[in-house]
Amino acid sequence: MAVLPLGCQPDSQGFRPSDQLLTVSDAMETPFGNWLPEVVVMNPARFEDAMAAVQAVQRLKTVVLHLGGMDPEEAQRTIDFVSGGVYAMDGQSERLGDTVFLFAPSLVSICRDELTTTFSDLPD
Repeated sequence: MAVLPLGCQPDSQGFRPSDQLLTVSDAMETPFGNWLPEVVVMNPARFEDAMAAVQAVQRLKTVVLHLGGMDPEEAQRTIDFVSGGVYAMDGQSERLGDTVFLFAPSLVSICRDELTTTFSDLPD
């Protein structure tokens, strides 16, 4: 799974090499000013912490939400809430694992590489 700013395409070797770090000159111009992609990792302890994830996406940040420390029913409620909030902002979501989810604003393109897609499509 790779998260790229809208318009970025993988090259023949894969995605942007790690030795090419994003700089201020890589910022995308938007009607609200320049935007530099940012990923926030969150480990909410309770449902009440879910609003912070929605607010981060609203501020154009990509959020990785790890719910492994939550009760399963509360984790499901949290995912439902965050998914709804992100959907209402035309954002997108992706399940990365049993308790890990990715939420991104509409300016971010989520691309799966072929190897990940191939293995995730296999039956258990």
